[in-house]
Amino acid sequence: LSVTIQLLHHPKAIVRLRLIESNHLPFASSKSDHVTDASLKSEHSRSESSKSICFDFASFKSDRVIFASSKSDHVTDASFKSDYLTAESYMDNRFDFASFKSHCLTFASSKSSRFHFASFKSDNLTFASSKSNCFHFASSKSDRVTNALFKSDYLRFTSSKSDYLIIASSKSNQMTNASSHGGSRSD
Repeated sequence: LSVTIQLLHHPKAIVRLRLIESNHLPFASSKSDHVTDASLKSEHSRSESSKSICFDFASFKSDRVIFASSKSDHVTDASFKSDYLTAESYMDNRFDFASFKSHCLTFASSKSSRFHFASFKSDNLTFASSKSNCFHFASSKSDRVTNALFKSDYLRFTSSKSDYLIIASSKSNQMTNASSHGGSRSD
């Protein structure tokens, strides 16, 4: 099982990466191993790299995707080693650090003052936030995360009945992009 990761760039610098079941990662690259102008093909929403908002795309290797921003002080890293999880970048046009390994997720912003950490282990969810009041996360110790959400205008979070997890972007208190179930996609 492979996935397509969809990126949506919003006017207020909210960049959404969504898990959409597919057979490949349809990214167009302008260079061989270091992509600086990546965009999604076909009917999927496009997301183009732009140095003005400080994000570029790096190499794509099988199930591993690495992202890096265009400015050194904004450099972050997202490694996808699983078909189950998606990550989201947000706030101040900067990508956040996200590392996906099997069912585990570590998550942190590029600035220490906005450090956040979320860990997914064996379908359980825990969240800890350091000095920032932007994110408060509700967790569940059951086999699924059901009403977990960020108490912020930026993000809301939900998981499905399977191991698939989705982080959705929202500007209101209503959920956008709920959870997928098995092979279905979430819209």
